[in-house]
Amino acid sequence: MWALRHNAYKGGLDRWGMSAFISAIPLVLHAALFLFLVGLCLLLQPLDVYIAGLVVAITGTICLFYLAAGLAPLFWGDCPSATPGLHHLYTIWNDFVVLAVIRVFKILVVAVIWITRVLIAVLVVFSLIISFILRCCFHASPYALAPNLAGQKKSSICGCGSPPSCRGFHFG
Repeated sequence: MWALRHNAYKGGLDRWGMSAFISAIPLVLHAALFLFLVGLCLLLQPLDVYIAGLVVAITGTICLFYLAAGLAPLFWGDCPSATPGLHHLYTIWNDFVVLAVIRVFKILVVAVIWITRVLIAVLVVFSLIISFILRCCFHASPYALAPNLAGQKKSSICGCGSPPSCRGFHFG
């Protein structure tokens, strides 16, 4: 009978996520201690500046030590100061980084596709403009830029044979 009741309680604890709640209790206690020390610093500030400075220095040292001891297991796996809360934080951080990397990759792929399409459109427009200019100036396709092999002397600037006032602008 005891085993069945124990199994039911264990299933309920797992279903309701009590392990995360239990592992969050030390984090809440540390946050309460930090807030108490900050409040003590703020209380002592108007009373005596020197004592408040000493308390701020001690509080800062405690906070730096706690932060270093809390984050050390992220760099050294065999560190004895690992906590379940840090494991949850590490899992959340990894999930966030993976999602962020996937989103950034998707954005970069879309950006590369968009830039490629814009460059293709710009090249098409540029080639159409060049083709239009060449057709207007030389009365021919862009491939007709070969020198005049017959030795005929052209009188205009653009080489079309029109009067020198032509200046290479032909619309027709």
